[in-house]
Amino acid sequence: MKRTTLSHHIDALQGESLMLLRFQLAYNRISLFSDFQDISRSEFVDRWLALKAIENDLVVRICKFDDDTKGVHSLKKAINELTAAHPNKTQIEEKIKQFSRLIRDMKQSRRNENLAHLKIGKEDRQYDPKYNLIPAIKLIIEIIDLMTDSRVKYEWNDGRYEKFDLRKEVLKEP
Repeated sequence: MKRTTLSHHIDALQGESLMLLRFQLAYNRISLFSDFQDISRSEFVDRWLALKAIENDLVVRICKFDDDTKGVHSLKKAINELTAAHPNKTQIEEKIKQFSRLIRDMKQSRRNENLAHLKIGKEDRQYDPKYNLIPAIKLIIEIIDLMTDSRVKYEWNDGRYEKFDLRKEVLKEP
């Protein structure tokens, strides 16, 4: 597949980031178990498994940003489309390296060995959520801001009245 423009990469990465933020918001809300006294053990286990499913999805989505396969949108592919004159190029390159280091172990041990591939003789028996994915999400958002040279808005509507600034809700930004 041929290369694409920086703006196409950014559009795709922003769309994926919006989903990361919304899934993380759902995770944060469910994990509160605000009605703990009113649910059965089976309902608790159902929600626990839902948290793990959301975490698994977030792991896969976050790892997409570190992909170097041909024909994909990722931070590594987007950086190739930055001009030498881009005002934040050096900072973006450093943050992408930082991001790759941050997710390296999770990408290898969870994504590659359990979620994307399952080695012969192995089972995925990990039921407990275990990752704090907010630092990786925050770094992705920072890199996209640097690429666009602006503060990108991530707004979500669950309906007519339920509107969220996901940067504020998930990343606790002002």
